[in-house]
Amino acid sequence: MNLTPDAILSFILIIYSIVLHEIAHGYAALRFGDPTAKRMDRLTLNPIRHIDPLGTIIFPAVQLLTTGRVMLGWAKPVPVQTHNLEPRVAGEIVVSVAGVATNFMIALAMAILLGIRSLVPGDSALFYALMRVMIANIALGVFNLVPIPPLDGSHVVKHLLPSALREQYEQVGFHGTVILLVLISTGALRPIVGPPVEFIFDLFFSNVTVRLRAIT
Repeated sequence: MNLTPDAILSFILIIYSIVLHEIAHGYAALRFGDPTAKRMDRLTLNPIRHIDPLGTIIFPAVQLLTTGRVMLGWAKPVPVQTHNLEPRVAGEIVVSVAGVATNFMIALAMAILLGIRSLVPGDSALFYALMRVMIANIALGVFNLVPIPPLDGSHVVKHLLPSALREQYEQVGFHGTVILLVLISTGALRPIVGPPVEFIFDLFFSNVTVRLRAIT
């Protein structure tokens, strides 16, 4: 992919999508009684406070330039002190899914914008830029639901496990990151993540974008 204005626009919007994912965790934690993220100035929209050079800049840029799509990225994790959450279990679950929900909301917003024909002409550079942002946010949301620590899905699944099994699950720790790297590098995650990404994309595009373009 060439470094075109639409590629730059989609890259910037994807960076902010990754940042907003983390901010959502912090806001949810604050609502449940944990002010740690706010105290550390991690609720700001200033991307500099959230950027992880590898996960927010380099990794997404390489994907965008080589494949035209961004399927994986991350920012600096927002600090959350779970012992401050009240109620703790519900708080931890909401904090965990807040980032994923934000990605899906951004994807839906892109679907709506793509449906406004007068604003985003079909077959335009802007159309394809917003399409890339939409796909990236769906992929980021689905990927984070994979129940392997430290991904968000693991913080939900662990509360569904018996206490003895939950302790072992939580001890996966660093090994979970290694497992994820192996699964990503071998392409083993593709058949797991790919189908739900395609399903949600079709759901948003067919039922929102296409229908809106038919009436605008």
